[in-house]
Amino acid sequence: MTQVTAMFVMFILYGVLPVAGLYLGYRGIKKMTAPKMLEYKAMPQLGYIPEKSLPVEVKTALDQINEKGEKLRVIYGDTNNDGKIDDKDTVNETYIMIQNLMDRHVPLAVTDYRRLHDLDVGDARALTRPKSSTLM
Repeated sequence: MTQVTAMFVMFILYGVLPVAGLYLGYRGIKKMTAPKMLEYKAMPQLGYIPEKSLPVEVKTALDQINEKGEKLRVIYGDTNNDGKIDDKDTVNETYIMIQNLMDRHVPLAVTDYRRLHDLDVGDARALTRPKSSTLM
C-alpha cells in the first residue's frame, strides 16, 4: 500500500465514518423525539399541528370535521360522478360554502383557539406570581 492510499483509508476511517455516524445518530434522535403532527386533508390551510398542542376533545372534533368535509366535498364537488373533483365539474354555491368553511373558517377558529389557550396559560402563570409591592 502506498502512502497516499494509506492516507486515503485513514481519512475515510477516522474522518468520514465518525462524522457520518454522528450525523445519522443526530437525525435518528431528532426523528424519534419529534412530536407527532396532525394533518387534515379536507383542511389543507390548517397545515400541520403538533398533536400535544390540542386537547383530545378538540382533536376528535377536528377529525370529525375533516371526515365530514371530505364527504361533503365529494358529494357537492364531483357533479359528473367521475370520482375526482376537477375542472370538468360544475361549481355550485354549496360547494363554495363548504370550500370557504374548510379553507378559511375552521383554520382561523383553530388558530384563535390556540392563541386563546396560550393566553390562558400565560394568565395562569401571571396569577401564580407573588406580588412584590402594592400601590396605595
